[in-house]
Amino acid sequence: MNIRRFAARTSREAMARVREAFGDDAIVLHTQPCDEGVEVVAMSPDDVQSVAQASARAALARQLFPAP
Repeated sequence: MNIRRFAARTSREAMARVREAFGDDAIVLHTQPCDEGVEVVAMSPDDVQSVAQASARAALARQLFPAP
């Protein structure tokens, strides 16, 4: 899974960097102010399937091995 942090002076600049790295379909996970200006945490749209699979495996593990 490829999750990256992008920081820039403005949100417009940060989003330009996100699109440059991951394309127009990038998935933004989080935004917040930072010392540089704005921080955007994003991931590739191709990685969504791997996140869904990991979530399904975790749910199955919780069913098979419930917490005491």
